Amino acid sequence: MIRFNGKGNFNVPVGNVDFNQNVLDALNDYFDIVGRSNIQWSTQDFRAFFRGLDLSNQDLVYLDPPYLITFSEYNKLWNDETEAALFQIIDELNANGIRFAISNVTHYKGRINEAFLNWAQNYMIHPIHSNYISYHDNTIKRFNEVLVTNF
Repeated sequence: MIRFNGKGNFNVPVGNVDFNQNVLDALNDYFDIVGRSNIQWSTQDFRAFFRGLDLSNQDLVYLDPPYLITFSEYNKLWNDETEAALFQIIDELNANGIRFAISNVTHYKGRINEAFLNWAQNYMIHPIHSNYISYHDNTIKRFNEVLVTNF
């Protein structure tokens, strides 16, 4: 929503929502909530991050990893191996009675994430109905996005 170019000027990619009063109100609400919360930020690999957590059955872990079968900048470091490592971590969360939710794309532009679909069969799969607009491609996309939970 807020982005700056190489010259330091404000810009928003074509197809995205402009900055307006509703956006300003939403940002202010967000900053109010963050200011009252005990939030800790981390910039480490997800495997190391999860090793350092002490979770209980009172916690809910939400994950939104890069989507293996889509094409985004942040997907370049995501592959079959990292996806499998994430599945193992989530299975461990489940085995320890910790609730989780993970969003992902199962079908995208003729590609199918078979590994995710096979893994997700062990849990509850909830379809997400949406249409994303990208500055690269403003056409209606044919994809299936889901939220998988253990609750």
